[in-house]
Amino acid sequence: MTDYRLLWGDIHNHNELGYAQGSLARSYEIARSHLDFYAFTPHGIHADGGVLEGYPVVREGWDEIAAAARVHNEPDVFTTFLAYEWHSTQWGHVHIVHREDVGEMVSAPTLEALQAHYRGQAVMLVPHHTAYHQGVDWGRFDRALSPLVEIFSEHGCSERDVGPYPMLVHSGGPGAHTFTAQHGLALGKRFGFTAGTDNHDGYPGGYGLGLTGVWATANTREALWEAFQARRTTAVTGDRIDIEFSAG
Repeated sequence: MTDYRLLWGDIHNHNELGYAQGSLARSYEIARSHLDFYAFTPHGIHADGGVLEGYPVVREGWDEIAAAARVHNEPDVFTTFLAYEWHSTQWGHVHIVHREDVGEMVSAPTLEALQAHYRGQAVMLVPHHTAYHQGVDWGRFDRALSPLVEIFSEHGCSERDVGPYPMLVHSGGPGAHTFTAQHGLALGKRFGFTAGTDNHDGYPGGYGLGLTGVWATANTREALWEAFQARRTTAVTGDRIDIEFSAG
């Protein structure tokens, strides 16, 4: 793939504007120091958890969050994306990543409503820590909206339900095989892989917590977005492994 560069980033991370630790400015400073691309994903909406209108600190700080993504984006140097999390006990968790600077948190009461709102837009819905019992609804999985699924983070590994990183370390446990990525693939779903730290200490790209590698033509939003859609991605737990392969 001589026309592509392997870029590394974290598109699932938290700081104090999303009920975690560390300032927004510090998060961007750390991300820029060792990553090619980054998305801050504050805890935005909990659809069936009594927070349909959005968590106050995120709702009130949304303009600041959007401005930070816009200001820190520097094509060919460091790419940023505006994003947030949508939570649900029934349908699982997804982080919503916008390609453009402009975007808003959507008070969607169901996964279908969330998908309906974003369908046709330059937005990506990424299911994450799916192997927990709250899982992912494979029956409602929309390949066009969700070209990627996160299979590793500080929570553990959602690729399968056996291995060295079981989904046992957080309140989302225990795990369930039917929500693993391998089960989704066995059902005929097609998606690429990501790994994101989901770190709550305001340290994007923390070693051993998950990173996403992307084969892209350039370090820009447009080039990365094209690669996301084409599923030219790899998910690693720690070391930045230079790997290249394709499948029919």
